[in-house]
Formats: sequence, C-alpha cells, structure tokens
Amino acid sequence: MKYLIVSATHLEIQPLLDHLKLKNVMEGIVQKVTIAKNEISILITGVGMMTTAFHLGRALAKNTYDGVINVGIAGAFDNSLNLGEVVSVNRQQYGDLGVESPDTFEDVFDIGLTKRESHPFKSGKIYNNKTNLNLNPSFKKVRAISVNKVSGKVDQIAQLERKYNPQIEVMEGIAVHFACKQSVVQYEELRAISNYVEERNKANWNIPLAVKNVNAFILTFLDRN
Repeated sequence: MKYLIVSATHLEIQPLLDHLKLKNVMEGIVQKVTIAKNEISILITGVGMMTTAFHLGRALAKNTYDGVINVGIAGAFDNSLNLGEVVSVNRQQYGDLGVESPDTFEDVFDIGLTKRESHPFKSGKIYNNKTNLNLNPSFKKVRAISVNKVSGKVDQIAQLERKYNPQIEVMEGIAVHFACKQSVVQYEELRAISNYVEERNKANWNIPLAVKNVNAFILTFLDRN
C-alpha cells in the first residue's frame, strides 16, 4: 500500500520521523521510505490552510496514493474528549472565513460568496463518512472547524460554538479534506487532543501526550498493515 502522511509541523510527527530515521525533512518536499509492506511518503506542509493546500495539491498531482493520512493535534470544545485522545474527523468546515461585524460573524456561505452545495461542500461542510481507510473504528468521529487563529477569547469561543457546534478546532484540516475530495483519493484526518478551547492558558495544555499518542497509533498501524 502507498500512504501519504501529511502534517503541518515536524513537532506533530517527530516520533514517526525518528522511527523512520528521517532527518532534515524540508517543508513541501515529499520523502519516501518503506516500512513493512508499505511505501510511506511524508509531507510537512507548514502551518495553515494556504501552505497545506498548495503542498498537498502539488503532491497529489504528481503521485498516486492508496490513502492520505493527516496527522496532528487539536484543541477540543467538547469536554468529553480527553487530553491525549485520538479522534477521527468526519466533518470539516471553515471557522473564520468571512465578514465580521460589531455584533455578528457571517461566513462566506452566509454572504453568498460561495455556494453551500458547491463540490465538495454539502451545506457548507465537507464530510468524510465513507472512507475505506477506516484506520481505527473505535476512534470517535468528530466535527471540526479550521481556523487561522487558535481561539483563546471567551466571546470568540462562544460565538464559534453557537454558530458551528464544533467538537475540535484545527488550522489545516479543511485544506486536506478539500484537496483529497477534489483529487478523489481516500483520506482520514487523525487528531490527538492537546488542549481544551478556553481562555488561553498553556499551563493546561499537554502537547507531548497528544503527539505521543497519535504517533504511537500511526506506527502500530503501519507495522501491522
């Protein structure tokens, strides 16, 4: 099988890079290795939707894969999700693309700049409910928003919860969903919870645990397949 593993930063997949003995991995450059029976390609895109869309789109145009696996960490709105827990995103949408007024926020679908049903969107969301990868059926399927700025203000958080009812927030996920849907390739977005979306307080975060857990799963998956 040929898998492309996509991450925004080295930090989020450093244990995998160490296991594969990959050093000096450059952003935007696909590196290939073999593990077990699989050909594994690694792509570090850089932070944000723009760099992710560009580098992933270019990789998918040049190569074919049996599956794309987006690996990273996330903040949780849903307090039933535990720090370090690995989840699978089956619904992505923009969280801050639109127009902000003194009293409200309207996204690009609200103001008619993009149609809610324009492929691959359905009602302004991108769904991934029929992936054949099915990496781990026991992972919770969650709703995500992709944002350009991590939420850390009480009023901003409340606004996002009212409007989108998300369970987690990330910074690149929708770019992966969009590129894979347009390229007709199977994919899955796996995120480990590093923090809760609340008034910003990094003392409450546990990034090392989140990175450890999501990478432990990826390594186990690749070794057994």
